[in-house]
Amino acid sequence: MMLINGITAYPTQTFSIASPNGDGDITFTLHYRSRTQCWTTDISFGDNLVINGLKLVVSANLLYAWHNNISFGLLIQSKDGLDPILIDDFSGGRIKMFLLTSDEVTSVQALVKEYGE
Repeated sequence: MMLINGITAYPTQTFSIASPNGDGDITFTLHYRSRTQCWTTDISFGDNLVINGLKLVVSANLLYAWHNNISFGLLIQSKDGLDPILIDDFSGGRIKMFLLTSDEVTSVQALVKEYGE
């Protein structure tokens, strides 16, 4: 699990990170939407994935819907269990975002399935 550092309180920011499995670069563009008090992201990963406007919410793996197409996951963690709603949620440390390896995606999904049944 790799913590994504350096998310600021700027309303729009773009950065690229190497996939935790070493199979390419992931590009994120984060947008803070002040009118709806939420964060969204655009994600691209080679020719395998382009997602626009995905709302960032607390999730064990926000990208699970695409697990057959990509080798990584995205965990959103909150200190208080609430979704990111403030512009400084990431920079202030209330919300953390992690990249998951393919093995971690499998482990997380097994836990979710075990406790969800």
